[in-house]
Amino acid sequence: MAKHKVGQRIVIDCNFEDKMTERELKSLVQQLGYSYSMNKRAKNPANLCITGIGPTLKMLLTRNNYERWRICCSEKDYSELYLKEELVYLTADGDVVLETLDPSKVYIIGGIVDRNRHKLITYNKAKEQGIQTVKLPLDKYIDTKATKVLTVNHVFECLINFIDHQDWTKAFLETLPLRKHVIATPSNTQNLSLIHISEPTRQAEISYAVFCLKKKKKKK
Repeated sequence: MAKHKVGQRIVIDCNFEDKMTERELKSLVQQLGYSYSMNKRAKNPANLCITGIGPTLKMLLTRNNYERWRICCSEKDYSELYLKEELVYLTADGDVVLETLDPSKVYIIGGIVDRNRHKLITYNKAKEQGIQTVKLPLDKYIDTKATKVLTVNHVFECLINFIDHQDWTKAFLETLPLRKHVIATPSNTQNLSLIHISEPTRQAEISYAVFCLKKKKKKK
């Protein structure tokens, strides 16, 4: 069994290599890199483990020096590393809405890039293994006109931000890209105020809007 280190245990399940093209695998490698970097910078880093690494993914990761990553990286399936009763699979089709993170649980993110081509693939895998499924509470805390199918690194970042803030609204708004036109639902903005910050991109002539939330000061 994987050693239980300090930090919320989060697994990225990459055991879907045969379902992805080489281009999609390269995109997954990039998303794994983003997740690892996010975890390194986090105030409260997760106990992250990447599992189910197949031969092609391993070759692509090697080009990115993943052997130097100070996290668990395994060719084994998570079912070989953790107790079944500890496992919870995060999937958009989950049976239960995730309200908070349980430190005793291992939360699994599906490491697949398929442009939503393989419907219910992570949900069905979890069900076949008898693992609990949950979904992020996106509908409860934010309104967005865009699809709510998130990339691997965005799901991971949502969890990391929730660990820091213990607030799903702040976690989602800090994570999701502006192109998704994300706003907090009216019931979740009572104690928040919106600040607009203009930050430069790599091209000096262009700036983009970053919206941050802070708690309103209570009137004395």
